[in-house]
Amino acid sequence: TPQSYAASCAKCSDDGHLDELTARLAKLSEHLSSSDALKLRHEAHAIKGGASNVGAEALSYAAGKLELASSTDHRDGTLDKLFAELARTADSFREAATQHFNSTDGGTG
Repeated sequence: TPQSYAASCAKCSDDGHLDELTARLAKLSEHLSSSDALKLRHEAHAIKGGASNVGAEALSYAAGKLELASSTDHRDGTLDKLFAELARTADSFREAATQHFNSTDGGTG
């Protein structure tokens, strides 16, 4: 669940992980729009690794699926669907991490 992996990274809200995730998702969207599969794969891989490092298994898995799919020519909307799934998972992660951070130290940093 988002709460369980957010609990494993209480520092995510104050050390840039969430900002980096947001920036990488924006880059992913750009690369998807421009059909740049190599850059798409690179950003998905980076999200997968970063998520794995903080114990965000669902986020890592969603990024991994997009990374793998981007290595194949998809013109059927698969990449768009996987990106949407990754974005939803990232939203859940950000919300849970922020809630956890606020509940553990009152959001005072």
